[in-house]
Amino acid sequence: AIKQIAVKDIDLNDPKYQYLFTVDNMNTLVEQGMSFREAYQKIGKQVQEGTYKPDTSKLHTHSGSIHNLCLDKIRAKFPLL
Repeated sequence: AIKQIAVKDIDLNDPKYQYLFTVDNMNTLVEQGMSFREAYQKIGKQVQEGTYKPDTSKLHTHSGSIHNLCLDKIRAKFPLL
């Protein structure tokens, strides 16, 4: 199975990925002083009502994060056979 693995690039601006950012957006609200419960309810309500607009401006730097997927390193470990 590993021989058949193919790492794909994805476009996080594609609408099908918008909900990936809900946790980041809740975390931002908590960092701004909102309780986790309130942040969860607020983002959840937006998702349910169809009004959720992801804020994708938060940059992440740790390996494997949204802005640092390290796909080049993964590809290097799985050379074409």
